Amino acid sequence: MHNYQIPNMKPFYRLLILIMLLPLLGNAQDNTEISSSFTLEQSINYALENAINIKNALIDEQISDAKVKETRGIGLPQINGSVTLQHNAKLQRFYTTYNPNGFSIGGDLSQVPGIQAGDVVAAQNFFQLPSNGTAAVSINQILFNNSYLIGLKAANAYRGLAKKTTQQSREQIIENVTKAYFGVVINTERIKLFESNIARVDSLFKSTKALNENGFAEAIDVDRIEVTLNNLIIERDKFIGIQDLSLQVLKFNMNYPMDKDIVITGDLNSMKIDHDLNYLTQDWNYTNRIDYSILESNKALQALD
Repeated sequence: MHNYQIPNMKPFYRLLILIMLLPLLGNAQDNTEISSSFTLEQSINYALENAINIKNALIDEQISDAKVKETRGIGLPQINGSVTLQHNAKLQRFYTTYNPNGFSIGGDLSQVPGIQAGDVVAAQNFFQLPSNGTAAVSINQILFNNSYLIGLKAANAYRGLAKKTTQQSREQIIENVTKAYFGVVINTERIKLFESNIARVDSLFKSTKALNENGFAEAIDVDRIEVTLNNLIIERDKFIGIQDLSLQVLKFNMNYPMDKDIVITGDLNSMKIDHDLNYLTQDWNYTNRIDYSILESNKALQALD
């Protein structure tokens, strides 16, 4: 009779439970990282770092720089070299008919035993070397080419256009994020105002209803206040829906994950708004706008084309 010992399974169960809990722990960690709070400056910086338009514009800048270098390289001295080496392990022989009275490629064969006129003889190929090689170096330089000069100008103009497009994309992103951010802030203040009015009207409704029950107020007054309260609740709910849409618009302009929560920390009281806009019209020149500069660059490219 043999005695078998049951193995200790506790460590195994602990490991199994840990493996099963890992996804839950990961989700819990992700949930803690979902919510993020942003000020206006942080929202703009996040958008400038993650916006697709900015990334594409920066890639276009790199492409334009590479294009300028490529075009400029065409006009630089072009040096080409080549080396070939050929080795014949076995050269092809010459075959001819032996004529004792004429010229023989094999030389004087009269002393060869048994050779007769008309026999086919073979001789080494003395016209070809067993090994041969060649080496060549060539240098080319464009002295004057009008197409090359125009191409170089076009490449530089294209690079300038790419940089201006990047600047325009940055300005548009800043503008869109700022508008979306202020939309969220304004809707937040509106919802707070509605909440305050609803609380005030609800208190008035309850007190008027109590007065009506005791004969100190008319029923029509209670109905009027109730209608006002219901209208305020409907308007508040409408702006809550608008607020959700405004947050989605802000996420879209920031290229922020749409499935993650975002919290706006700013309010109207902490924001400084300059009401004096007269400086905008002083010494204003439309040619300084990036839109006009981009049109000028496109015009120059068309002229070169």
